[in-house]
Amino acid sequence: MTHALRTGAVAVLVSLAAGTASAQGFSGAEVSTGILAFADDLDLGEIRYRGALEFGIGPGFGVAADLSYHGWRGLDMDGRNVTIHGLWDGLGFATVGAYLARDSFENDSANGLGLEAAGDFGGLAAQAAIGMVDGEGDRATLLLAEGRFDLAGMMPVDGLAATARFGRLGGEADATRIGLGAEYSLGFGPTFYGELGHLSSDGEGETYLSLGARVGIGAKGGTTFGSRGILEVIPGF
Repeated sequence: MTHALRTGAVAVLVSLAAGTASAQGFSGAEVSTGILAFADDLDLGEIRYRGALEFGIGPGFGVAADLSYHGWRGLDMDGRNVTIHGLWDGLGFATVGAYLARDSFENDSANGLGLEAAGDFGGLAAQAAIGMVDGEGDRATLLLAEGRFDLAGMMPVDGLAATARFGRLGGEADATRIGLGAEYSLGFGPTFYGELGHLSSDGEGETYLSLGARVGIGAKGGTTFGSRGILEVIPGF
């Protein structure tokens, strides 16, 4: 995918989100982009583009769709993920849901399904997912978790938050990803983020740095859940 096509895709997603913002049932939309590099070889990593839309379809129920593109730097390869979420926020303090996902890269693909939950607890926002991934007959368990802690009142600058990420892929493609970071929100504008993390796979480990930005709109200021799949655990492989 060329730079022009990627830029055009992001522009279309933004236009679509803006055009549907006033539609009945629209809950939120989000677009983001980021770059990740490994400390041992800065030429390896990925450039990621993501867009997502969420709609309410009845009392407490909703659906969402995620599309993401992963361009693997230094490998002349890319990967794509599509995730469809069904969700219910009738609990008040949390939203629960189920997802179907598909990762595709080169001539291979993997399908996934699972359960997920998200909630806000004071200054802490967290989400987690557990599921199965089936790729060409090889099955693996998938565990994802993310957290965001608002630092308002604790720092001299408003809009700062601390973040954490955990991903675990169990099975033949054994891998674990752990990351800690921070983000800065410009009110109704973009949110900029940075993350320092570690990826371990097949007994080896690498440190990575990720930087990026995202924009969310709608009543939720974005979407409830994120993408689900192998590419959320193993970036730029």
